Amino acid sequence: MSIDNDIYENLNRVQLIIYLDFSNESEKALQTAWRVANELIEENIWVDIEPIHVWVNDVIENTIDLPKIYINGKLMFIGRAPSYTELKEAILDRLGKYIDKRIEEESVIKNEFENGFREVAIDN
Repeated sequence: MSIDNDIYENLNRVQLIIYLDFSNESEKALQTAWRVANELIEENIWVDIEPIHVWVNDVIENTIDLPKIYINGKLMFIGRAPSYTELKEAILDRLGKYIDKRIEEESVIKNEFENGFREVAIDN
């Protein structure tokens, strides 16, 4: 039992709510979500996918851009299915585990005067 408790303590959970209609774009969004969830479970990230089908019979509901994807309560994608990498990076970003690759590749420029400015002039 202690092994199971250790696994659950180290498991990160993400709630993914997808509002869908019956279009190909919604089908693509749902399939992408399942693919990402299957990969992230190997990295100890549990993705709860809640697909919600919206019946478009009401005049007001006809104006809704679907699919809509909420990750941990925040609307992240609207009106289109995200790509595999977009959805995975958005989930990791909401968990705080995403490190921007551009930060790692940023060059450091050494200042010639490491002790600061030699002279400072303040104009008003």
